[in-house]
Amino acid sequence: MTVPHSRPLSEAFQRIKKVPYWRILLMFVVVLGGIAWQFYLNVGFDVFSSGCGKGHDEAHVSLPEKLYGPFMTLRFHPPTPRAVSLVTISDSVEPLRIMTNACDGRKFLSDLVPQLALLRPRVIVIDKYYSEGACTDPDVNTAFRLALNGPSVPPVVAGQLAVIDSSAAGCLCLKPAFQFAPPTGPDGTGPPAPTSNVHLGLTQLNSDIRKIPLQWWAHDVPGNNGKAASSDRPVNGLAYVAVQQSDPDVASSADLQWFTANEEHPFGSFPKSFKTSSAMNVLCQSVTGAQLVEQHQWGDCAQVPRTQLYVTGKVVVIGELVDSDLHPFGGGDIYGPQLQASYINSLLEGQYVRSVSFGLQLVMILLAALVTAVWDIELYNGFLGLSKITTWVIDFLLLLVLMLINVALFEVGYFAPLFLFASAGILLGLLVRIIDIAKEKLATDGPKAHRRECSS
Repeated sequence: MTVPHSRPLSEAFQRIKKVPYWRILLMFVVVLGGIAWQFYLNVGFDVFSSGCGKGHDEAHVSLPEKLYGPFMTLRFHPPTPRAVSLVTISDSVEPLRIMTNACDGRKFLSDLVPQLALLRPRVIVIDKYYSEGACTDPDVNTAFRLALNGPSVPPVVAGQLAVIDSSAAGCLCLKPAFQFAPPTGPDGTGPPAPTSNVHLGLTQLNSDIRKIPLQWWAHDVPGNNGKAASSDRPVNGLAYVAVQQSDPDVASSADLQWFTANEEHPFGSFPKSFKTSSAMNVLCQSVTGAQLVEQHQWGDCAQVPRTQLYVTGKVVVIGELVDSDLHPFGGGDIYGPQLQASYINSLLEGQYVRSVSFGLQLVMILLAALVTAVWDIELYNGFLGLSKITTWVIDFLLLLVLMLINVALFEVGYFAPLFLFASAGILLGLLVRIIDIAKEKLATDGPKAHRRECSS
């Protein structure tokens, strides 16, 4: 007894068996291999697991860094550093003892900050953590407090440091910070004032440094019995505190409130450069500053390159350019103060994007790859009667649609980098198809040429 339609089904099965599946498998290997590689590159500790709260620093599968800049340029045409400038401290201009001796570093900032304040910056951000015990000279510490709390000094944001607390399931524990509140009393020996002009922001970075660290969960004391301390709370990052002091309306905007409420960090934009000046250049621009340089033997103003200062009305980030604070980025390196300046500028200019969840991206790219694979099987067998060149064009259109979806998401503020791996897999399939077409053309043109030679 003959089963209806068994012959067509059998023929179809035989034809499908002839499909070069290695090509389809290769496409999936590219997609999944790219995901696995990026996962390996970006894996980092998660300070929000095991009782630390929801994860900010989840391992993130992201676009290779060399392609990240062009995508941000496509979104923001290109990122512009209008709100932030840099004042750098480096051993090529400033004396090395400023960076190696805690007391000298505080004395230098006690000279620098008041002179910088005369240029009317909006906020001064010091990308450094200060502890009580690093400098034990009471006169230096008192002068430091008074300088940062001066009547003409704008809000100052300084770094707060946290370490991984192994006794609290890897949560962050805040290290005791320097008491910035100025002393009270006519002689300056009274108790600290109840308020301070200096605001602390956590300097902790993400494992993927393109993400702006808005907040972290942390506690003040080590945990007990492997659990997070009861004092765990969200602590604002350095860049977010700077934005709060510079423009409270931006800090309280619906977009940033969404990120903090959902405990997510946005992807920032990174301008190619900032308006930058050396700290010595700032001091040497004024008569008083030059006198302080000579008095405290910071150097010779005659030897300091003079450049125009771009600090009025801006958030000014003061930071040291040292190798220990150098981070790999986009095929090169970027210093910590440059990172913080980029984060602050991204938030103030609204130049940041939201990440599409990893699970949703994974489902979408696997569906895209699956559709492409099924399409490849269908068209390779000629079920629709289309030529191979036509199928190549259709594959190319599928790739184009996938890319347009990625660009469209990016334009409305969503970053879906995994699409690029799916696109790479499909592109590889297209290249293999081109090779197939070229081989077939050579196979058919060769005998024709041979017959022409024989006929002549």
